[in-house]
Amino acid sequence: VIPAGVEGSRPFKFPGVSRRDSSVASGMIDRDILSIGILPQLTTSSNGIPQPFLSTWGELRPTENLTIVNEMVLDPVAPQRPGYVGKEWRGFAGYTRQAYVDFQHSGTQQPVRIELKAGRFYDILGPGRTGQLVLGQTIRPLDMLRFSIQAWGFTLSGRAAQLDRMNGNNRYLAQHRLEYRGRTWQLAVNEAMLY
Repeated sequence: VIPAGVEGSRPFKFPGVSRRDSSVASGMIDRDILSIGILPQLTTSSNGIPQPFLSTWGELRPTENLTIVNEMVLDPVAPQRPGYVGKEWRGFAGYTRQAYVDFQHSGTQQPVRIELKAGRFYDILGPGRTGQLVLGQTIRPLDMLRFSIQAWGFTLSGRAAQLDRMNGNNRYLAQHRLEYRGRTWQLAVNEAMLY
């Protein structure tokens, strides 16, 4: 049993289910078409009493380039936490932590890599070791569309995300980044707009 972190922090990763996010992924897992995990955990309610909750992970990889992921949480004390965005039904509460489609393609003749990712997922923007400029590692997953094109040391990326409502208004983030990585240095230009 693993204690739950603060809402918005990165969740425990099921060992081996995400070949890009997990350092323990093996070659066998890399070839799996379907991975499913269920992880019972403990969290603490507002009165300090430990409460069980359940995380599920599902990953479908129908082709080498396409991955579909769904991670859900069933947590009875989640509505007591500030900023809870999930649903409640008959004493149960839950939310989708991540659900996305990821398409990646690498060129065979030229060193070009393309990625398109859509859905709800964690994202970090910036190379910072102690903090990132726009999106840090402590934010909860965002509903977004992200693209990335890499070639000859350059990376062009962009994202459009829906943020939480504020004062009854919808908020969105649009961001673009052009980056060059040398052997020992990196240069990037970012622009972001919150509207």
